[in-house]
Amino acid sequence: VLKTGADTVVTACPYCLQMFEEGIENKDIKDSLKARDLVELVEAAMKQS
Repeated sequence: VLKTGADTVVTACPYCLQMFEEGIENKDIKDSLKARDLVELVEAAMKQS
C-alpha cells in the first residue's frame, strides 16, 4: 500500500480494517495514510450528492 502512494485504504472487512489501522499507527504514518470502512466511504459520498 505504501508503495502505491495512496492516501486511503478501503476495506469492507472489519478484521482487515483493524489490521490496517494498527499497521498505520505502528508505522506512525497517520498523517499520510488513512484506513476507512467501505460503508463509511459510501455514506460520505451519498451525503455530498
